[in-house]
Amino acid sequence: MAALPNTSPIQTGPPRAMAPVAFTTANTNRDGTGTIADIVSNVSPLAPNGALVRWISVCTTAASTITGAGMLRFYIHDGTTYRLFRELPVTAITPSATVKGWSLQTITGEADISNGRWNLNMELPPGYKLGVSTHIGDAFVACASVADF
Repeated sequence: MAALPNTSPIQTGPPRAMAPVAFTTANTNRDGTGTIADIVSNVSPLAPNGALVRWISVCTTAASTITGAGMLRFYIHDGTTYRLFRELPVTAITPSATVKGWSLQTITGEADISNGRWNLNMELPPGYKLGVSTHIGDAFVACASVADF
């Protein structure tokens, strides 16, 4: 039996930048508890069919922010619980006139990170959120590009 054609396909809308989110509270938990900052909150009536998170960028809040070795943890919230789905290392950096502050651009060996952006291309169902926490209380800011379905 032949498959029926899709007579009402759902395409992504134009990309929109999410407002930058600052986060500084240390959270050593890996179980979805503690302080988690929402980068993308897909509970908007603009996205009744979900959204595509195209990319995420994270950097220190100021060029002079010193970072300690630690971890950024990314979570998916399903409407009830945050669940860890990725960890990215933060290296210890003391910025100066010749050394840039920490950003995703400093991470090497991760194929899906280029030019300071994590090319996520992840579909979030309606009502889901994407969150982040820092293991050490360094000051970061994250932003994302999202396209609604």
